[in-house]
Amino acid sequence: MLKALRNFIIGLLIGAVVFTLVLPYAYFHQSPGEFYAHWINVHLRQNQDTRQLARYFDNSGQHLPILTYRSFVDENDEGEPVEPGITLSQFEEQMKTLSDIGCTFITPQDLLNAINAGESLPSRAVMITFDDCNEEIYTQAFPILQKYNIKATVNVIGYYIEYHDNYDFPLLTWDELEEMTASGLVNLQSETYYSYVTQLNVDGSTTYPFTEQRPGEDWTTYWERITKDLLRNNLKLLDETGSLPIALAYPYGTSNATTTQAMQAVGLSIGFDSYNNICLNLNDSYDLYHLPRFEMNSNFDSMKDFLLFINTLY
Repeated sequence: MLKALRNFIIGLLIGAVVFTLVLPYAYFHQSPGEFYAHWINVHLRQNQDTRQLARYFDNSGQHLPILTYRSFVDENDEGEPVEPGITLSQFEEQMKTLSDIGCTFITPQDLLNAINAGESLPSRAVMITFDDCNEEIYTQAFPILQKYNIKATVNVIGYYIEYHDNYDFPLLTWDELEEMTASGLVNLQSETYYSYVTQLNVDGSTTYPFTEQRPGEDWTTYWERITKDLLRNNLKLLDETGSLPIALAYPYGTSNATTTQAMQAVGLSIGFDSYNNICLNLNDSYDLYHLPRFEMNSNFDSMKDFLLFINTLY
């Protein structure tokens, strides 16, 4: 009886070892060493407490991650995105983590004030920005900002707001923007009035109106057009909120020397690039008209990966 029990236990152990070795090959096409090392690493990262995660964020007051969000994708029953992008749950996890590790959420005006005064930024400063005026900013992101008391910047395309009914996807309204700004958490900056919208020319070609001259348009006419566009958006934001914007998010992330001149003419002091995916480093040379941002449309295995990503300097 004892011999049979012993053989049974030995058989179970051998079976468990074989199963453990075969599983990675059979189902994941990885060697056991690679599979289990990755599994353990992910498990450890997902269970780090806030004190451990805080180690991955810079405290010098000289580095500023500027994060850009646009919209959110749906998630499946397992909480994974059904298409490339970031889900609302992942956005909330990121905001909660940043709040838990003691980040200070600053505005473009805070940044400009610190630079002009020659002062450091607050410890673990981060800037949250939203582009493209999707109504999800109000319906989905804003409640999370309120929940964690997070300041954020919404870059406004004036035409989208005034004529949101012309589009077949939900866009922000002035009432929603007014409610968000009244909370004290949201400040509004510019993303042009109409120069975001790609123009179809009579010859069938297309023009990106912010950075390209239209067919037959000389430089002076081009400069006047984009300057008037920026001024129109500035005055609309002033009329609706009582404050003039100081920053501009470039349509499609592109700009040129002429757009910089137009920005200076209407009092815009900061320009937000896109797709740089590096952290602003005040210790290095930088250009206020070309501040780098992180395009937050990626998923991360852990919050450690997220924090390492948004602290990338080069």
